[in-house]
Amino acid sequence: MEDIESMKEMIKNAEHAMAFKDSVVEALGPLWEIMEPYKVHEGSIARGVPAIHQELDCGVTPKDV
Repeated sequence: MEDIESMKEMIKNAEHAMAFKDSVVEALGPLWEIMEPYKVHEGSIARGVPAIHQELDCGVTPKDV
């Protein structure tokens, strides 16, 4: 029973966190629109090995080493 109460509390906290995030995003919306012409890149946070956008050719293969 204690686990169920704990899970209910976690869900309640998550809902509050999402509501807070949504209100911050909504409040900053006009600022993002103003800054749009000055944006220099799209940002995203990703974990793991970074993707290589273009294959590099250094002339050496693993078999040459």
